[in-house]
Amino acid sequence: MGRLAFQFEQVSKRISQALKEGADTIGARLLDTRERIGVATQDLANVDGAVRISWRDNDIDLHGTDRSGNSVRFNARQVRSIPLRTSDGEVIGVSFPSKADDAEELRQWARMPTRNAAIKYQDVEKIPTDDGDGVKHMWAFGPYVATPWADRDTIYAHAHGTATSYDVKVTIRTPFRRRSTIVSLDGTEYGKLLEANRYFTRAAGATKDKDLVLISCNAGSPDGSALEGTAAHLHESGALTGSVHGFINEVIWPSNPVTGEANLGAAQVTGASGAPTSPIATVPPPTTGSDPP
Repeated sequence: MGRLAFQFEQVSKRISQALKEGADTIGARLLDTRERIGVATQDLANVDGAVRISWRDNDIDLHGTDRSGNSVRFNARQVRSIPLRTSDGEVIGVSFPSKADDAEELRQWARMPTRNAAIKYQDVEKIPTDDGDGVKHMWAFGPYVATPWADRDTIYAHAHGTATSYDVKVTIRTPFRRRSTIVSLDGTEYGKLLEANRYFTRAAGATKDKDLVLISCNAGSPDGSALEGTAAHLHESGALTGSVHGFINEVIWPSNPVTGEANLGAAQVTGASGAPTSPIATVPPPTTGSDPP
């Protein structure tokens, strides 16, 4: 009886987990659909003589690698994305959530009425802690510092990343099943994804002259070319004509519903001399119209 009870308990847990995952998936899809309708409704409300409905991403093929290093080819429409939308309904960017809490955290961050991130960031330092259950960490927050984009209109793109790549969640469909997998894109492919994404296009606006802040860890690191690849594609394609900014080390996006503030925290960067240097790298748009030598 003891063994049968144990087996029954294990089966019950598996069924419960499967039901929870199914409910979470359905909830996410319903929320994504509601957000698509919201964006389309805004487009209809701003017709100015023409109807523009952003129901779907553009049909662009992309290439990346999965966690096992296998090559994955897919379409931009297979990538999960959510709009970064203010409490007034304005779309200010896009998030490509690939971890459990990403969507909820980034939605809350975008809704905050006081967007400190538009003009300043906080120096942060990761402090190791040990609560007896293994070494973990907490963030120590330092002073605010003015951002390079403080005097510019700004949009945001969030994805987990490294110095060489960005992670996105891709839905893979086969005749018998549908599954999601995390795919890493290099800077150029991520630029293509942004260009194709309906929320990014909405945030960039008709003039496309806003600055872009990449909320991705290590995208601006000199150890890779994630930032440079993304900026090069966006500038060359005309999808964006402003500067593109990336964080050299880790970046966090704390928000405070009590004070209504949305912040960005940048892990400190130390130069060769040992003195702190800017944790943000910037790729400006290419200059045009210069006279030949």
